[in-house]
Amino acid sequence: EQLFTNQDRFLTKIITGKWKTTNFGSMNLPAEISDIFKCWGRAKRQEQELYKHYFMSCSSEDNIYIKDNFTTGIIRYDYHYLEAKKALNLPRFYSIYEAVYNHPDEDFFQNAKESDVSNFACNDKFVTIAHKKWKTSFCIREYKKYRNIYDLNLYAFLLADDRRGLVIFLTAQGIGKDNIIKLTDKFLKQISQVTNIR
Repeated sequence: EQLFTNQDRFLTKIITGKWKTTNFGSMNLPAEISDIFKCWGRAKRQEQELYKHYFMSCSSEDNIYIKDNFTTGIIRYDYHYLEAKKALNLPRFYSIYEAVYNHPDEDFFQNAKESDVSNFACNDKFVTIAHKKWKTSFCIREYKKYRNIYDLNLYAFLLADDRRGLVIFLTAQGIGKDNIIKLTDKFLKQISQVTNIR
């Protein structure tokens, strides 16, 4: 009951608040969605500067201790934007792009042991967000001894945007199903296109 009440109070404040956004590559995305989030990023030139890889991560900072090797309460979202020059052939670019999508930060979900949580159950879909086509994977797992509390892992992968790619990861620990729906719905609705992209 304490975990459920805490996540509901915490998420309600975040979901009902006004979110900051930032231009990231070809899209406008959530930045610090409340004052408890910190964001950081970096840019790398790869393969003799044939493409650039920009990364941004935002995270809450306080977690909840349940027991040894079992913590919860963190929300985090990561963005990867890739932009290739024409000298990098498309098959190679798409291979690099797909590798980013297929290798999220699995350390985030080392917050619990197999005895504490179920396996992730995932639902993959092709959707339209901000007038663009995306592949998404929506995954949740339940806490075995704390019913109706879940970890969320949402991937979104921008499709068919020539030599630009964007991958979004939204991850959250220890939230109820209603708040999972509300959080992901608001998060995805904050995504919009940036005009006048070079």
